[in-house]
Amino acid sequence: QQEHDELQSLGLTTEEVDLRDFFDNQAALPQRLDRFGLLWFRGGNTFLLRRALAQSGADKYLRSRLADSNLVYGGYSAGACVLCPTLKGIDLADEPDFAPAPYKPGVPWDGLGFVPYCLVPHYQSDHFESVMMENVVEFYQANNLPYRTLRDGEVIIAQTH
Repeated sequence: QQEHDELQSLGLTTEEVDLRDFFDNQAALPQRLDRFGLLWFRGGNTFLLRRALAQSGADKYLRSRLADSNLVYGGYSAGACVLCPTLKGIDLADEPDFAPAPYKPGVPWDGLGFVPYCLVPHYQSDHFESVMMENVVEFYQANNLPYRTLRDGEVIIAQTH
């Protein structure tokens, strides 16, 4: 409710879409999402969100709309991390095996690949995961993976077309 209220205070009209509603009906998702000019993906467990994107077909939908100037993807924390080429490293802050029903088991290590680097949210911020993000940065450095850190309140704007 807090996020809904915050987005409305910016003048946006919001509607929650639960991707789990489309796990058994992926064909209905595009019709539901085509009405929106902004899709906002919130935080939580990155691996659970990636599972939801795959099981609902939202990952395919987003790829099909990648160059569409009429669609904006927004999000934070997990909602940003799923945009990366890989989810490796973020497992130092999120539980990769967390998959309660109706999510399929198995770790989805691939990100959507919409940005060419990994994201490290909550970096040096007043957030309970901030300390863990230091380990994520060390992992990316040790494995020569390109990354960008984001302190709470910072944004990255990437245009795909």
